[in-house]
Amino acid sequence: MKDVRPKFVHVKGIGFSALVPLDSYENGLRELIESLYGKVQIRIVDMRRGVYTSRGHGS
Repeated sequence: MKDVRPKFVHVKGIGFSALVPLDSYENGLRELIESLYGKVQIRIVDMRRGVYTSRGHGS
């Protein structure tokens, strides 16, 4: 049985922090955020385990 609980991305920049759905982030939201805030740090949040998975920029 497939787990359908979503994954989120915690996006952090200078003066900016947001939790957004991973699929939204990968489907255009990343470009918007980077155009507004420049380089940002992201962490994948897996709601199934409730843990953060660190992911460097550009991976």
